[in-house]
Amino acid sequence: MTGATGIETVKVTIVASTQARVSAITSRGASGRSSPDLRRSARLTALQAIHDNAKWVGDPVQVCGWLMLEYGLRGSETAEQWARWAAGELTERLDTPS
Repeated sequence: MTGATGIETVKVTIVASTQARVSAITSRGASGRSSPDLRRSARLTALQAIHDNAKWVGDPVQVCGWLMLEYGLRGSETAEQWARWAAGELTERLDTPS
């Protein structure tokens, strides 16, 4: 039997979409503009710089701000690690032979 079944088509679409998202993490789009992933990376770098360079004096409001900054940085790192892992799993498990 030739041709792809509906399930095979969905698998190929998911793999291609996942590979495109992973590729977008490290490259620029055709428009020359940075991808949303690169912009997010730049924001995280800026927030990390604030975290590393701020003089934390113990003011209650500042402590709350530091805690929220730390929470956001850690959550973003965890989400990115999971997304990379999930993309690899999808690519590995849904890749169909040519």
